Amino acid sequence: MQSLTYYLKDTCQARKKKTDCIYLKRLQRLTSERHFLLDLIKKYARGQAIAIRLSKQVQKVVAKIKQSLAEYNLVGEPSMSFPLKLDFEDIKNQENEIWRKVEVTDPADNLSAVKRQAIQLKSMIDRAKEEQCLVKAEMVSTIKWFRHQHSLLIASMNNSTEGRKACLVKEGLFIEAKLLEFIKSFDEHIIVEESVQTIFFSIVGLDKDVVEIHVNDFDLPDFDENVLINVDFVDDDDEDDINVLDFNEENLNFEDFEDDSDLHDI
Repeated sequence: MQSLTYYLKDTCQARKKKTDCIYLKRLQRLTSERHFLLDLIKKYARGQAIAIRLSKQVQKVVAKIKQSLAEYNLVGEPSMSFPLKLDFEDIKNQENEIWRKVEVTDPADNLSAVKRQAIQLKSMIDRAKEEQCLVKAEMVSTIKWFRHQHSLLIASMNNSTEGRKACLVKEGLFIEAKLLEFIKSFDEHIIVEESVQTIFFSIVGLDKDVVEIHVNDFDLPDFDENVLINVDFVDDDDEDDINVLDFNEENLNFEDFEDDSDLHDI
């Protein structure tokens, strides 16, 4: 009789442990799904349609978690390996101690974790493709902007004085050098329909096919500077103007200024 009592007790405990384990595995999957949805919803702005749908899914998962918790708590005693009662705060954290007691032997139990990782990787690939499209669009926009500036310089050359033309030529050299550099750099990523018209290169005797170009904001290709230096920057109607190419401090007579404040007006 006593052995039967022990047998029934052991059987009851085993059944209770198995039942608890079933509910806990279900809770573990739901908790993992909830965390996945919460991580996913952070990627979207609040109010977006997809964010609203994800919020509704989170609410449904939370409702399932609470229902499973209620079923777990109804199992009652005896409880040896697992807590007798659980609430939402006990299981919402995936790092909780209780999950270490649940042995996951079915590969399907890891489905949510695998699915989450797969979707995150897919999302990362999609974002990378979007970034590539944005960068390519920026390349096209940059070349278009420099071409527009180039056209404006050419148009300005037709109605400018000799001194003004010298400035335009120098600026045109920079624009053309930049365009050649961009087209060479972007060639593997975008299709450039038209080549650069190196009008300003031709003016100073440079050939784009034989000159290796390395430019930045303060450097231009080497060319015959006499083309620009020999051009007079002084306006024809004012002989007292200072030639900016030969400018130095000796050109100014500081005695002409009454006080230091006048210097700030220059």
